[in-house]
Amino acid sequence: MRASLLDDLTWFTPFVEIMTEEKQPWANVPAPHSYARFPTTAEALADLMADYAKTIAPAPPPSPETGPA
Repeated sequence: MRASLLDDLTWFTPFVEIMTEEKQPWANVPAPHSYARFPTTAEALADLMADYAKTIAPAPPPSPETGPA
């Protein structure tokens, strides 16, 4: 999805940028992952998906021993 489709970008943080091979030097995106083209191996894609899953997973409920996070 292109961020330009959103009316309010204040809540949006990019996670990955792809096809950066020909991007302009002034075009900086604060994404934690960047690829010149696309991830080229199944392992790289699996790692990317696992890292993304961590960003969208809800926080675990507090345990009785530790209390709220």
